[in-house]
Amino acid sequence: MNNQTIYWVWLQQVCGYGSSKISKVRKRYTFAEDFYKAPYEEKMLCFDGKEDALNFRDVFDRKLYNAEKIIRYCRDNDIEIVVPGDENYPELLLPLPNLPAALYVKGDVNLFDKNRCIGIVGTRHPSHYGEFMAKNIAEGLAAHDFTLVSGGAIGIDTIVHKAALEAKGKTICVLGCGIGFNYLKNNKKMYEEIVYSGALVSEYVPLHPTGKLTFRLRDRLISGISDSVVVVEAGKKSGSLITAEYALKQNRKLYALRKPDGSVLSPGAEEAIKRGAEPICLSEDIVLQPEKDYNKEYEEYKAKYIKDVYENHLFSLDFEDIVSKRLGFTFPDKEQKTVHSGESTAKTDKSNSVSESGKKSPVRTKKKSDKKNDDQKGPEVRVQRSTVDKDMLDALTDTAKTVYRSMPEKQTDADELSCMTGLSISDVNSALTELEIFGLVSSCQGNLYLKM
Repeated sequence: MNNQTIYWVWLQQVCGYGSSKISKVRKRYTFAEDFYKAPYEEKMLCFDGKEDALNFRDVFDRKLYNAEKIIRYCRDNDIEIVVPGDENYPELLLPLPNLPAALYVKGDVNLFDKNRCIGIVGTRHPSHYGEFMAKNIAEGLAAHDFTLVSGGAIGIDTIVHKAALEAKGKTICVLGCGIGFNYLKNNKKMYEEIVYSGALVSEYVPLHPTGKLTFRLRDRLISGISDSVVVVEAGKKSGSLITAEYALKQNRKLYALRKPDGSVLSPGAEEAIKRGAEPICLSEDIVLQPEKDYNKEYEEYKAKYIKDVYENHLFSLDFEDIVSKRLGFTFPDKEQKTVHSGESTAKTDKSNSVSESGKKSPVRTKKKSDKKNDDQKGPEVRVQRSTVDKDMLDALTDTAKTVYRSMPEKQTDADELSCMTGLSISDVNSALTELEIFGLVSSCQGNLYLKM
């Protein structure tokens, strides 16, 4: 921290997060302290018109009490504050029209511009192939000294961070809340490991909760501090596409994952390709790109990968172990093909328990709460939470809590939930978006939602 930190923190609080007013101030003043001490008339010159200035009347309040309180909390909790003008402030963020006035960092504050940073994003509910490819790409890039940037959420984000940690690489986790906020209790251990092998980063003060806009603003920073961004797997309305859109606006190189045979892996990845993303199927497509070194050895490796991994679904055992521990169930036999439209392909083996849908039951002790899932048919194994973290529920808005508690144990739509709760369709849709962000519901085809 330097003598300008308190003034940048003050400016962040009076402007608000993601505000373009911060850039307007910075264009006229190199130091936030100069703006803080400037007379009224000079402050007015930073803004486009009377309305802009009226909405910004808090800048004339020179109380630094809140900023001092924030700085004191950060010092007591080993959180660094990085502001424009610091040598540690990410240089790539400086041209943004809504650059953050302060970044709160726990971990390596020197990481931003020292290594090549690459953002990797994707859905919170990936397919097995999407999970495998996220790990494959993340490990490959980490092995080539890329710093992996993602958002710390469940799904692809978590896989990317853990892959970087396992590969002894560097990773930056950009949070959509304050570093001190208890977000995703199940990832707490991972966050602690990231502090020692990378950095937790947020533009929000340490105890700031999640909200409707916090993740959208977070997405601009994932792409903002990265040289390029990879979309692994995503739905058409996925937040990953917001990151992809920011990447294009910020002139970052954008990649999206396709299967090796050229077919579409996910609607969101295909949409990213339509918007200008370069299709890839391996980490080598990124690593070798600058030299255009697509030699015979690489082509042979790629052919072997397609045959052994993609066509035969031979996921590595260590990866299966990771997913099994995280999700709480075991993979079906490798010979078993994907089940479509409720068709069963499980083998008739007396040593294996078989559900009524024809799928092999996960190898775990059955609980009473599992009985209702035995009759459920579908193309994928559904994993339900045995309990929902109280901290996670407490973090929800009242509307989201109402919708979550009203959801039946089957697919339902917003209209039905509106009738059940008495809420408007727009309120229900907002609540479903919030629940999906927290991983408490999953979106299905036909605008249906399933309680997790």
